Amino acid sequence: MISHDLHRREILAASEACTVERCDGCCIVHVHFGAATVRFTSEAFAALCGTLNSALARQDAKDRVRAEQPRGGGIRFQ
Repeated sequence: MISHDLHRREILAASEACTVERCDGCCIVHVHFGAATVRFTSEAFAALCGTLNSALARQDAKDRVRAEQPRGGGIRFQ
Protein backbone atom coordinates (compact mmCIF):
# COMPACT_ATOMS: atom_id res chain seq x y z
CA MET A 1 0.00 0.00 0.00
CA ILE A 2 1.06 3.55 -0.69
CA SER A 3 0.37 6.00 2.13
CA HIS A 4 -0.15 9.77 1.78
CA ASP A 5 -1.30 11.41 5.02
CA LEU A 6 -4.88 10.17 5.55
CA HIS A 7 -5.10 8.44 2.20
CA ARG A 8 -3.91 4.87 1.89
CA ARG A 9 -3.87 3.42 -1.62
CA GLU A 10 -4.20 -0.28 -2.26
CA ILE A 11 -2.96 -1.66 -5.57
CA LEU A 12 -5.88 -3.54 -7.12
CA ALA A 13 -4.06 -4.65 -10.27
CA ALA A 14 -0.86 -3.92 -12.16
CA SER A 15 0.54 -4.77 -15.58
CA GLU A 16 3.06 -3.38 -18.04
CA ALA A 17 0.32 -1.12 -19.42
CA CYS A 18 -1.09 0.39 -16.22
CA THR A 19 -1.56 0.21 -12.45
CA VAL A 20 -4.93 0.52 -10.72
CA GLU A 21 -5.11 1.71 -7.10
CA ARG A 22 -8.00 2.50 -4.75
CA CYS A 23 -7.70 5.15 -2.08
CA ASP A 24 -9.29 4.01 1.19
CA GLY A 25 -9.64 7.59 2.44
CA CYS A 26 -11.62 9.07 -0.44
CA CYS A 27 -12.76 5.90 -2.31
CA ILE A 28 -11.26 7.18 -5.56
CA VAL A 29 -9.78 4.76 -8.09
CA HIS A 30 -6.47 5.89 -9.59
CA VAL A 31 -5.45 4.46 -12.98
CA HIS A 32 -1.80 5.16 -13.82
CA PHE A 33 -0.59 5.01 -17.43
CA GLY A 34 3.10 5.82 -17.16
CA ALA A 35 3.34 9.45 -16.05
CA ALA A 36 -0.41 10.08 -16.52
CA THR A 37 -3.02 9.30 -13.86
CA VAL A 38 -6.79 9.35 -14.29
CA ARG A 39 -8.99 9.38 -11.18
CA PHE A 40 -12.51 7.90 -11.07
CA THR A 41 -15.25 7.50 -8.51
CA SER A 42 -16.00 3.83 -7.85
CA GLU A 43 -19.19 4.13 -9.90
CA ALA A 44 -17.47 5.79 -12.85
CA PHE A 45 -14.67 3.19 -12.77
CA ALA A 46 -17.23 0.36 -12.79
CA ALA A 47 -19.01 1.98 -15.75
CA LEU A 48 -15.70 2.39 -17.60
CA CYS A 49 -14.80 -1.26 -16.97
CA GLY A 50 -18.20 -2.37 -18.26
CA THR A 51 -17.77 -0.32 -21.42
CA LEU A 52 -14.21 -1.59 -21.99
CA ASN A 53 -15.29 -5.21 -21.42
CA SER A 54 -18.09 -4.79 -23.97
CA ALA A 55 -15.65 -3.29 -26.47
CA LEU A 56 -13.16 -6.12 -25.88
CA ALA A 57 -15.83 -8.78 -26.38
CA ARG A 58 -16.98 -7.13 -29.61
CA GLN A 59 -13.40 -6.81 -30.87
CA ASP A 60 -12.68 -10.47 -30.02
CA ALA A 61 -15.79 -11.58 -31.92
CA LYS A 62 -14.75 -9.56 -35.00
CA ASP A 63 -11.21 -10.96 -34.79
CA ARG A 64 -12.56 -14.54 -34.66
CA VAL A 65 -14.73 -13.93 -37.74
CA ARG A 66 -11.81 -12.34 -39.58
CA ALA A 67 -9.53 -15.29 -38.68
CA GLU A 68 -12.07 -17.76 -40.12
CA GLN A 69 -12.30 -15.98 -43.49
CA PRO A 70 -10.07 -17.22 -46.32
CA ARG A 71 -7.15 -14.97 -47.07
CA GLY A 72 -6.89 -15.22 -50.83
CA GLY A 73 -5.18 -18.58 -50.78
CA GLY A 74 -7.71 -20.19 -53.12
CA ILE A 75 -7.28 -21.37 -56.68
CA ARG A 76 -4.90 -19.32 -58.79
CA PHE A 77 -5.46 -18.91 -62.50
CA GLN A 78 -2.55 -18.04 -64.72
